Amino acid sequence: MAHAFNILNGVAFDKAAIMRRAYEHARFVLMLCHTAAQRNEQRSRALRKAWVEAKSEAYTLRQRAEQEVRTVAALRARAAESVNLATSLGNDAAAIRQAIASENYRDRANFAAIDRLQAALNQMGA
Repeated sequence: MAHAFNILNGVAFDKAAIMRRAYEHARFVLMLCHTAAQRNEQRSRALRKAWVEAKSEAYTLRQRAEQEVRTVAALRARAAESVNLATSLGNDAAAIRQAIASENYRDRANFAAIDRLQAALNQMGA
């Protein structure tokens, strides 16, 4: 159940969903209460529990948004690196393939370099 929504400036809480969740937590316990004070105490506990769940969900949403921003930044950096590598090799697909082959035939292949060269080749569409 969505208690929190990610918006541009932060997180917005769906108070109706939080109240529904509090009701779900308290519905059976309220039947066992004899006095109004007991019912109020149980409602208060259920509402606190629902708010804790909502805040936890909001924290998770913020973490996901931050991770998405980091991922997009990393992908942009990798794309820029691929373009720079392709440019340094003259935007020549044959030269990039030759560089990949020479990396593969080395005694100790540098797989990170091979991956970067392959990404540059893919960036060119060759």
